[in-house]
Amino acid sequence: MTEALLCRIAAAQRGDGAEMERLLTENAPLIRSVARRFFGCGAEDEELLQLGSIGFFKAVRDFDPARKTELSTYAVPRIAGEIRDHLRLEGPVKTPRALQSKALLVRRAAEALERETGESPRLSALCRATGLTAEEVTEALQAPVRPLSLEAALTEGEGGCLLDCIPAEAGDPAETLDLADAVRALEPPLRQVIALRYGRDLTQRQVSRVMGVTQGQISRLEKRALNCLREKLT
Repeated sequence: MTEALLCRIAAAQRGDGAEMERLLTENAPLIRSVARRFFGCGAEDEELLQLGSIGFFKAVRDFDPARKTELSTYAVPRIAGEIRDHLRLEGPVKTPRALQSKALLVRRAAEALERETGESPRLSALCRATGLTAEEVTEALQAPVRPLSLEAALTEGEGGCLLDCIPAEAGDPAETLDLADAVRALEPPLRQVIALRYGRDLTQRQVSRVMGVTQGQISRLEKRALNCLREKLT
């Protein structure tokens, strides 16, 4: 990323509205390419584009050049996330078939690389293994592959599962809905950790890379989320 672009981003973060508008205009093709994946999912195309612009605005606002990540790479999941959050409120989210395929491809590549090296693969390694761009891999890592699994292990190296959060006397299928409601009620960072760990079977190291924080922070967030779930369900 050029020094000039970094200066422009910094200006936008300081409240330079004109610079922010220029960044939005220049990245309109990126915003449209992400928003198009959700066309036909229950909202007007123009509304999806507006939501994508909001996601890009938030990406610029929160961008940290110290992470050595391109703005476009960082912005893609923020754009998609803004759209998904809106669609979740309006109704069921339909994950495009092409994105589901990419998500499965990336997940399998990540598992193979981790078995081979014993370490969570870097973004560049996943790009080489899948032939996808950095933006595509980042988006695929955040795409839902399958529903939240109640039987998924609670934490690495520990026994138990999410199902253990449900009171022992509960036997009604409605309790499953209670768990889903409890997960949705979590604070965004806690909800994201649960979704990545148990919805997509990512390791804590993989989640730390997706969220851009340390594995230790992910471990603390996960424990906090699970404690919140237990409190809500008991």
